[in-house]
Amino acid sequence: MIMLMTRTSNKNFKARLLAACGCLAIAGMSLGLTPDRAMATDWAVKGNLTSSVEYDDNIYLSNTNKTSGTRYSTSPKVTLSGENERNKFSLAGNGRIERFSGAANRDINEYGVSLNENYAASERLTLGANASVQRQSLLRAELQDTGIISLSGHVRNISGGANVGYKLSPTDQISLSGSYSNRHYTSATLVNYSEYHTSAAWQKQLSERVSLTTTVSGGIEKPSGQIQPTSKYGEGTIGVGYAFSDITSVNVFGGANYIHQSGPAGGTVGFSAGANANLQYEFTTLSASVSRSVSPSGIGQLVRSTTASVNFSRQLSQHFYFDASADVRFSKSQTNIFFALDRKYYDGNASIRWEFARHFGLSAYYGYSRQQIIGNSAWANDNRFGLRLVMDTEPRK
Repeated sequence: MIMLMTRTSNKNFKARLLAACGCLAIAGMSLGLTPDRAMATDWAVKGNLTSSVEYDDNIYLSNTNKTSGTRYSTSPKVTLSGENERNKFSLAGNGRIERFSGAANRDINEYGVSLNENYAASERLTLGANASVQRQSLLRAELQDTGIISLSGHVRNISGGANVGYKLSPTDQISLSGSYSNRHYTSATLVNYSEYHTSAAWQKQLSERVSLTTTVSGGIEKPSGQIQPTSKYGEGTIGVGYAFSDITSVNVFGGANYIHQSGPAGGTVGFSAGANANLQYEFTTLSASVSRSVSPSGIGQLVRSTTASVNFSRQLSQHFYFDASADVRFSKSQTNIFFALDRKYYDGNASIRWEFARHFGLSAYYGYSRQQIIGNSAWANDNRFGLRLVMDTEPRK
């Protein structure tokens, strides 16, 4: 069994949070947000509060521990943003409080802070930086990752990155980026890990509507302790984009990837591919994407994942909207060292939204999830439905 190697205390986590915030402040100053420019910046504060009540007939999406219950949640978010002739800056704080009826020891308290900044050093050169510190429940985090859902616990994720963009000509642009993330789990079935990632891209505008993008990227997933080996990966893709208009576009890409793990596992080669489309026409908005790529996971191994998603929204009348989404994810680890992941996951949601005031919206929704983890052949199904109230400081649609 995969064992959790270290356990970070709340005190250490708060110290990391304060240190990250200090680094963000320094980054803001270094990218040009000096006191003089800060005075000339247009500042804005936006807030959002979402509250919901939901019945869930299989909270843990399990075929052996099927537990139903009612979930009550409140999610506040506050964003400070600023913009001047050179800088775009945003600092956001978010939280989530959930309480369950019918499921013991499932209360959730999530919180986090994130920063994004872009600085135009010249007409050709742009610089960017981002950082985030988040505490998320394992229930929500692992639905999108491994599907190995613990009855309680959380994951702490600290991440940061920087990027540089340079215009070689009016039709050519290159970019470089690098990032780091560290995930710590309070579950004995998941592995803490750090990830280092870097990428380089060249974009060529072939015409007013057609663009060509070439990307080369690579990274390292380094699990804590000696249980799992370090994994390295590389990927190269070529993509073509076509813009029918400012709000309607299609992009496709394809290429290859390589995974190498320390020890006898060696390396494997696979293909990368994907496509996405965005359409907006009168009262309808549609976006869809499909991709196959390499990503780190909570089992301490790199996995190859095939994902597809669709989002649809239709304005039915002046105040009523219909929203729907669907997601499919197939994930498979490339080795069977200590633990192999082979998972199929489906998720769908539909809702009717009533924008009954300038700053308020009310939704009635239904959601369905289904997953199978190979080795435990039975499928697990989940049905949920509820009401959601959203309050924004900015006027809604």
